[in-house]
Amino acid sequence: MRALLLDLDDTLLLNSVDAFLPRYFRALSAAFADLVPPERFLDTLRTATMQTIANTDPTRTNAEVFWEAWEHLLPELRSQRDEVRRRTEHFYREVFPTLKGDTRPVEGAREVITWAKEQGLAVVIATNPIFPMAAIRERLRWAELDDLDFDLITSYENMHFTKPQPHYYREIADVLGITPEEAVMAGNHITNDLVPAHAVGMRTFLVNLAPVRDAPFTPDGEGDLFALRAWLAQHLA
Repeated sequence: MRALLLDLDDTLLLNSVDAFLPRYFRALSAAFADLVPPERFLDTLRTATMQTIANTDPTRTNAEVFWEAWEHLLPELRSQRDEVRRRTEHFYREVFPTLKGDTRPVEGAREVITWAKEQGLAVVIATNPIFPMAAIRERLRWAELDDLDFDLITSYENMHFTKPQPHYYREIADVLGITPEEAVMAGNHITNDLVPAHAVGMRTFLVNLAPVRDAPFTPDGEGDLFALRAWLAQHLA
């Protein structure tokens, strides 16, 4: 085993989707309300995101796919491309940090990451790369892990696939220069995190703090982050 892949939300950071997404959507649509009515903005955001998730073209990053879809859906804003990008960057730099809400770090996250690095494992933040790096780094700050040295943090700028595409996990292995069989994916979501990782040959560990068991699947291991460390120690011995 040469690499540990870790999901972020509800694996390293307790972050209720039901609470987080509404305040995120409200804030983001408000930033563009003078350009696009909020309802149309949200419909465009959802559609462009779904097209990004469905993409399997290895020549285009997720960011490229998203923005191409966005401009196709809102052609009247093509002439304001620079302004849209400027507002997007401002939002993630200045507004997104205010959306922390009641998110909180998961006990044992720093310990398992530090220990894994000491064992020589590459450690990857394998969060779904449909967000820009600025948003992911901010969520790592909420998890109190932003000062740690990760070998890869997946974002929409640097990845060409998303979860639950098996291609996403294969791309991570390629970036690290390892085979999928040399990695383990740890996350709380069966369909997004574990099934596609298993499909390419990775071992899997279900972090069961807030598990999403939406498909029949038996992971290689299961438990909290302390149990993950013990499982890793056993398999590295």
